[in-house]
Amino acid sequence: RSPRYSRRRSSALSVRSRNVSRKDPEVYKWRLKYTGDDPKVSLQAFLALVEDKRRSRRVSRSELFESASDLLDGTALAWYRVRRDELRNWDALVRGLTETFQDIDYDEKLLEEIRKRTQAPSERVSHYFAKVENLFVRLSEALPEYKKIRILERNVLPDYQIALQTQTYNTVRELENILVRLETGRLRQSAYAPPSNRNLLEPDLGVQYR
Repeated sequence: RSPRYSRRRSSALSVRSRNVSRKDPEVYKWRLKYTGDDPKVSLQAFLALVEDKRRSRRVSRSELFESASDLLDGTALAWYRVRRDELRNWDALVRGLTETFQDIDYDEKLLEEIRKRTQAPSERVSHYFAKVENLFVRLSEALPEYKKIRILERNVLPDYQIALQTQTYNTVRELENILVRLETGRLRQSAYAPPSNRNLLEPDLGVQYR
């Protein structure tokens, strides 16, 4: 056999071996689709879910990019079909989707939404912080820590705002920890009941009501 034939055969076997060992990431099984047509599903919410799945399934961004058509439908898929030859990687695809389907004033409107997002009376502190911090992440430019703190401390329940006047904190997490402790006291206070003096084993040591 000639050396040239041996090299060609070796190269073909190498390519075949890579193709056999390559595992399909099965992105289509995630059942995630972005259409760009449903106002109830924001692009950023969709991308956050995709990133969650990508990490848990250990899928690379290059594999994600190659499976892009499994993640798109409707208008978004139509847009992708005419642009895919121009796109080089997952980050470029995300930029293209953002420019095409996200509100042009998204950051300004989202920041205003965050500033108006107060804690609901029945909402736990940790739940409130989790949701607002996720909103912070969806801004294209990260807010400084002190601005996040200012927004959060102004939007927690009024009772907590009063209690915070005597507290010291420098990070969002420190603020949350303080508020969780205040919340614990508040929940215990709401569960408090005056002592009963009925059916006691030791009535002489029970409370004496006049």
